[in-house]
Amino acid sequence: MKQYSTIEIIRALPLEDAVRTRLLETYPEMDSDAQLEISTICWEAFHKMRAEIQRYWEERIMKEVADGTRKLEKAPDVTIYELVWEEIENRMSGKVYDDAKLDAVRSQLQKLIQGNPI
Repeated sequence: MKQYSTIEIIRALPLEDAVRTRLLETYPEMDSDAQLEISTICWEAFHKMRAEIQRYWEERIMKEVADGTRKLEKAPDVTIYELVWEEIENRMSGKVYDDAKLDAVRSQLQKLIQGNPI
């Protein structure tokens, strides 16, 4: 896994645009305690999001292989790993944001952030 900053993690998370924009604008200006708190929340959410993305790709790849609609050129775990990190990096670059398969993570993160002043 590459080294990512909290700002990159914020970009990747499935947040409402207004919340994401506010975090991206205010995070660098926050005091170190607030940054640590936001960073901790965001990293926890990131790991949950990554797990959800991985579960999605595992299910999808295995179904497609079983249906015969996909033929793997690499080991399944390598293919899944590459797809997961491609999706995460696309999220960081802004290519992918909202997705129904991540609604639960989004909702939980929103609740955590609302409980912590930004």
